[in-house]
Amino acid sequence: MIEGSSSIKIANEVGSRTLFRGGNTAPDISVIVTAHDRKEFICDALKTVLHQNMHRSSYEIIVVKNYQCHELDKYLEKNNIINIYTDKTGIGEKLALGILQARGRIICFLEDDDLFSPDKLQYVLRNFDSVENLGYLHNSFDVIGRKGAPINETMYKTVSTSTILTSDSKDNLSMSFVVRNGAFPNISATSVRSDILLRFIEYIPHIKRGPDACMFYIAMESDASLLIDSEKQTLYRKHNSMSNFNTDFQSFLNWNSESNSEIIDELELLLRYINNETTTSFLVFHIQEFRMLRNLTDRSMKRKSKIQVIGPYFSSSLRFKVPYAYLIIGLNLLGLISSTLSAKFYFRRYRKALLSET
Repeated sequence: MIEGSSSIKIANEVGSRTLFRGGNTAPDISVIVTAHDRKEFICDALKTVLHQNMHRSSYEIIVVKNYQCHELDKYLEKNNIINIYTDKTGIGEKLALGILQARGRIICFLEDDDLFSPDKLQYVLRNFDSVENLGYLHNSFDVIGRKGAPINETMYKTVSTSTILTSDSKDNLSMSFVVRNGAFPNISATSVRSDILLRFIEYIPHIKRGPDACMFYIAMESDASLLIDSEKQTLYRKHNSMSNFNTDFQSFLNWNSESNSEIIDELELLLRYINNETTTSFLVFHIQEFRMLRNLTDRSMKRKSKIQVIGPYFSSSLRFKVPYAYLIIGLNLLGLISSTLSAKFYFRRYRKALLSET
């Protein structure tokens, strides 16, 4: 197990680039599996990575977790899985540790409760080898419940046709299309070239809530192509032990305000690293969107401040042709009349979508 010093050493500070790697031949792919506290699903996740239709020498597996478990640690050692223990709590901090450790030219992410298809890594390598200058790949996914049963899910959109964004086609309309149709939901469906991620290694530890969106914007800032693919290669697990489940109304209000504030903070920080005009404009739109969502449950905000957010968001939603924005705008306008009524409507809709578990 790696704890900051070992035969393979990781810098104590995540932002540092100091790294000593072991091994001679670098694999094509590094799979980074992150886990925080939860132990229930991680072995199932790892089995899907170990049982790939690809030779084991072509990829490495790195687990970054905040707990020690004798049985699990022995399992990782037995299967030649790099095991990093950290007391870091944020998802970005764990991802950064894994990225600094990774030797593969392509990095695939997997959360501890999600699953890969048997062909996932072969599919990833094939696309990165065949699509010119590919830097980012997001595959489609199915949704399952706690026990693995399929769920008829409508909350998460996935693309029906594949789309490639090249450096010449990263315009506002293309960005709008791919984001509206499932460009980045689910970090476990995301694969990125390691050199792109390393350029943002000082930023990545600051990610707390939205790693999937941040990875998309990081890749957009590069001159590489992005492939938003309709092929389903990941299973996303929905279950009631996720942090935003089983809350009463007041707890939901607190959670929504806190989580959206953290997302706003990490996206505003990301703006400092972005120079591309199209990426900047869409990132600003997303920040506006999270401010609108925070408005629905943050009762500390004054009426005037809430009104000031609605106008810019409405203008941006017209520019980017985002149809779901009108529901968010409608709820915010309702909130100006009755903040309790709009918050309760949002709460019921959110829980209905998230608790559609079989």
